[in-house]
This record gives sequence, C-alpha cells and structure tokens, in this order.
Amino acid sequence: MASSREKYVFYFAAILFILAGGVFFFIYGRVFIRSIRSTTWPAVKGKISSSQWRYSGHADGRSWADIRYNYKVAGKSYNGHYWTFRLIGSDNEALSRYRKGKTVDVYYSPTNPALAVLEPGIAYFSVVVALVFVVPFVSSGLFLVYLGNHRPE
Repeated sequence: MASSREKYVFYFAAILFILAGGVFFFIYGRVFIRSIRSTTWPAVKGKISSSQWRYSGHADGRSWADIRYNYKVAGKSYNGHYWTFRLIGSDNEALSRYRKGKTVDVYYSPTNPALAVLEPGIAYFSVVVALVFVVPFVSSGLFLVYLGNHRPE
C-alpha cells in the first residue's frame, strides 16, 4: 500500500483531473442541451439591430460575428445575440445573411424568452469536446484514485 502522503498526492491530482473534466462538461454540456432544446422552440419575428465583426483585442487576433437582434414575446421586448449554438459555423456567411435592419425568425425558449437564437440546431461539436476532454480527464482522475489505493510499496 502507498503511504498516507502518497495517497493524498494521488487524491489531490485525481480531484484536479475530475474537476477539469467537470468544468468542460458544465460548459459544453450546457451548450449541447440548449442546442437540442432549441429545435423545439417557438419562433417570432425579430429585427437585426447590428451585424459586425467583433475583435478580441488580444494578440491572438480572434474575431467573430457579433449579431444583435430585437424581438417581442407576449408584448415584452427582448434583445438577443446568439445566431447559433453550434460552435462551428461560417461567421462570414452569417454576417451576409443577417444584415442590419433585416426581419428574421427568432427562436426563443418558452421557459426563458430572454434566451433566443436565429438558427436552432444541435451543437454536435460539444459532444466531440466531451469525448476528447471530459472522458479522458475524469477517467484519469478515477485511475489516480485507484492507484492511490492499490499502489505497491
């Protein structure tokens, strides 16, 4: 058996791996579930209020399509900014499709009308992220727990 100190090192490392897996699951799992639900959301008409490139301002030069729109549900006005829940999409095409002033279909959550999207659909990329990150991190954490309990002296 491993000494108490070695066990704690294994357990600490295991907790870090499992927490990292949990963070990935929390982030990408939510996106995936939201994307599935969006396929059944009702639609209302809305209007694009802005459509432009947004830049991160960092040295990495990241940019994305920032599309904002207004819509009403049951007489209450809302502002949305999700054009898709999918993580892979063509921002160039989205900017050309969703020009300022254009009337569009806005799909909103019936339980939270402030949550809306222009293109509902399943974010399969989130499943890939889960398989690539969540499963290995959690598995490694569990394996470290096993090693902490079964390590020969």
